Amino acid sequence: MLQLSPPGHRDKRLPQKGGWIFVPIIIAVAALAYIPCRANSGQIASIPHDLVESGVPSFVILSPEALGLRMPPSDLQLMPDGRVLVVAQHEIAFGDGVRWEIFRSADERKTIVFDKVAVDANGEIYTGTEGKIARVEIGSDARWRLNPVVAFAPETGLQNAIVKNVTVVRDDWYWNESTGRIVAWQPGKPMRVVGEVGAIERVFAIGQKTFASSNSSGELFRLDADSNTAIRISPPNALSNGTITSWAPYGPGILLVGTLSAGLQLFDGVSLKPFESLGVLGNNQRISDLCVINDRIFAAAIETFGIVFFDREGRVVQVLDRTLDHRLASVRQLRYATNGVLWAVLSDGVARVEFPSQFSRIEPLLPSGVNYARPIRYEGRLWMLTDGHALRGVYDDGGRLERFEDDTPPGLFTWSMMIVDGMLIATSETGIYARDGKTWKTVIAGISRAHLGYTKPDARGWFYAARGEIGWIKKSSDGYTATRFPEPELAVIYKAMQDVGGSVWLELGLARIGRVDLSGDQPKLTIFGTKNGLSSDWVNAYVWDGITRFTQSDHHYRFDEAHNRFYEDTKFAIDYPEQASARARPAYDGRGRPWFAANGNTYMVDAAPTGNARITNLMPVGFEPSEFTMEGGGVVWIWANRRLMRYDPDLPKAPLQPLKAIINYVQFNAVDQHVFSPGPSLPPISYDNNSFIIHFAAPANPFESPVSFEIMIEGGNARWTSTGNVGSAAFNRLREGHYIFHVRPVAGWRIGEEAKLEFTVRPPWFRAPLAWMIYILTALGTVMLIARLSSLSQRREKERLAHIVAERTRELQASEDRCRQLAAELGITNAERQDAKGKARDANVETTPTLSKKNIPSAEDNPVTPKTPDK
Repeated sequence: MLQLSPPGHRDKRLPQKGGWIFVPIIIAVAALAYIPCRANSGQIASIPHDLVESGVPSFVILSPEALGLRMPPSDLQLMPDGRVLVVAQHEIAFGDGVRWEIFRSADERKTIVFDKVAVDANGEIYTGTEGKIARVEIGSDARWRLNPVVAFAPETGLQNAIVKNVTVVRDDWYWNESTGRIVAWQPGKPMRVVGEVGAIERVFAIGQKTFASSNSSGELFRLDADSNTAIRISPPNALSNGTITSWAPYGPGILLVGTLSAGLQLFDGVSLKPFESLGVLGNNQRISDLCVINDRIFAAAIETFGIVFFDREGRVVQVLDRTLDHRLASVRQLRYATNGVLWAVLSDGVARVEFPSQFSRIEPLLPSGVNYARPIRYEGRLWMLTDGHALRGVYDDGGRLERFEDDTPPGLFTWSMMIVDGMLIATSETGIYARDGKTWKTVIAGISRAHLGYTKPDARGWFYAARGEIGWIKKSSDGYTATRFPEPELAVIYKAMQDVGGSVWLELGLARIGRVDLSGDQPKLTIFGTKNGLSSDWVNAYVWDGITRFTQSDHHYRFDEAHNRFYEDTKFAIDYPEQASARARPAYDGRGRPWFAANGNTYMVDAAPTGNARITNLMPVGFEPSEFTMEGGGVVWIWANRRLMRYDPDLPKAPLQPLKAIINYVQFNAVDQHVFSPGPSLPPISYDNNSFIIHFAAPANPFESPVSFEIMIEGGNARWTSTGNVGSAAFNRLREGHYIFHVRPVAGWRIGEEAKLEFTVRPPWFRAPLAWMIYILTALGTVMLIARLSSLSQRREKERLAHIVAERTRELQASEDRCRQLAAELGITNAERQDAKGKARDANVETTPTLSKKNIPSAEDNPVTPKTPDK
């Protein structure tokens, strides 16, 4: 089978071994520091059906410090709303996978969760305490307390016992110490004793029957609530190595159970029979816990090893073991969330694992770092060319790829490796070598860093291009011979490919690319550079839709043979607009779907289900690859510096869960008060308490697109504002008014369901409605008082004026009377008086009655001294 040859190493650093490599190789490798590493993709054969190469799932281990805990966790439960509950004696933590809220006990000397808890459908948490079963309640001070809800009856014998263990089976909760009686109780049901077992290891059920295993004798008991006894059903000669330590539903009426050191078993309620398995599952190690992933896949926590994912036939699918992190050697508990995350309680922390996932990591299986990687399949098994080393895949008894071993041919640096005529060929600075059984044999010595295998052999043999030469290698009965043609201009060849016309293109570095014409008896090499339309960037060559194309500086070019010049391929950007800025060479996978890299991401183009329109899918790789290697069947190998991942479209994907925001609690800063699970609204908030923090979360798969939040508050700035991945929003000194707080999660292109919280901020006392009523009444009263006083003043003034007028009138009347009297005495007639008044008017004398009267001489003002008659 003929395949494209891989490119050379493209990193300026040397591999860890061979630091004393020859100077030419040092120069060639160092030169790669100035070029983008974007090799083309080859295609390798499909994986045989009996092998598993899924690699390592994505995982994260959270230490107690990362969770905010001071003690290692003892239990982990999944809450009804999707959050995760972690318990660690004096502390409990709620999280959505990324954000965690820690609450400590009110009295750390007395209030403690000793081991396990149970969670009901309403999210209430219950645990055992001394002689009682208590509910965990979080107070307004953000401290949790144990509120006893029921005491153990005298017949249980647990009145003074500290019940540490609780097991949820079906709809029943079973409480017990490490040894003794087992009590069934849950809210709304009466308490009853169901049996007594020594050294209780595990309580489990099949249908309506409940069982318990003993770790001291390995015996198995059936618990009978009617007789309050435990009926032994295991044979008398049972051994402790067969103690059932874990269980998971396997089928109707059948359990898959793990044992102390007897492997996996199938239990039907009456008898046990071995579960056929290979590899690590058959090593007879303690299986601490079992977990159902889906109807085909299970997870097992194996003591001193790690977590193993396997199918119903016992075939190992993926492994997460202690070689990746020593803390995985002690997995105590497994819990699988429906969003595709497996949670594991470790002796020193918590692990979260993405499963299932179509992407898996391969670099943990390699013996060294990954500066360059190229997978090759030979005789059905996987080989890897990485950092100048030829690595051979090693598989376990079950056909699972465990690791890679160095199997490098002679030479200091393996330059290329490929399949030619069904043979595994590798080249180095010392020659060309072929795999012969378990060793390498020399094909041709002295040809340095050759590339071959990308052209079809003909009567002349295999075409090759190497440092300083080109030619053919021909196989004969005596071995191999080479027809060599010197080409001094050829230095380092990083990549070779053949176009549809039969010509060979050689990538030679910055602004240099070679073309070899194979049509004649002697191959003819032409090297193109900047004078032919190339820039100073690296030139990538690839074939797309039968046309040879080139990329430089994120632009696509085509070669014009008539003018020996490269021109920008504008038609490519029109035909494939989504790939216009592609960096790594686009390539078709085994199912005919294009893959390309751009702007730091990886994309796969798929056809629309209802037509020919293309849909560009952002793939959750998390980096921009430098190379795609396609495998038959649709598997894609994705490589970048220090990253190597495998995509398998046949692996199941976790169902896409609805994205929903949850408001956890509201924290009031001024009074140090917390309101948990506030519901749709809060009680009215006083103005003195108008600064607070709203905490929220969004349970989701942390390995998918990261979740960020957007908030909006009606009554304030009514527009969506991003808070990033922070799960809280602070509000300071909100004015009085009615508000509705909105929060919604955003993950990639998905906008989740929002959560709302309605609240009202009361005004301060001086802006309260009563105060405003008082202000209004006071103002009205003031206005009325002023009006009243003004009216009273006007009335008094009128009375004063009336009194003055009356007084003046009276005085005038008196004056007139005196004048009249005086006139009578003087003999002045009325007509004369009137005539005098008229003359006074003519003389502009004041005509005011009072003043006129004053101007009329009176007897008092002008006394007339009567004349004394002449004597």
